[in-house]
Amino acid sequence: MAFVWKEEYSIGLKTIDEQHKKFIVLLNDLSQALLQKDSKETLTQIFNGLEEYGKQHLAFEEECFKKFDYSGESDHSIEHQTFRERVKRLKQELQNGDELLAVKTLDFMESWLIEHILVSDAAYVSCFREHGME
Repeated sequence: MAFVWKEEYSIGLKTIDEQHKKFIVLLNDLSQALLQKDSKETLTQIFNGLEEYGKQHLAFEEECFKKFDYSGESDHSIEHQTFRERVKRLKQELQNGDELLAVKTLDFMESWLIEHILVSDAAYVSCFREHGME
């Protein structure tokens, strides 16, 4: 299953949209690797990429929350921590040979795309724009 960036995924903040596009690339890499039953090493590299995405992108958002005094910081940061923990847990399940990993992972990533990026991230757009982010 291929995921394609759509304008409806855009929150209208260039830097963050570019970071979200990287998530789509990782999602596609993961989807391909799982469908092709790639090696555990390949899947581990993709999960490492997801962890790195979590470190860089989510940290960037969290820095902006503080810098811009975003009122939804606490709840949003909890969602970020949930993402980090879930990726870590899924990576561990990969190491344990979980046969349902593909379904669990793709379900989680799709829901992150739809629920987090399109809803939760959209909520901070006006705050970030008020502080000069384009």
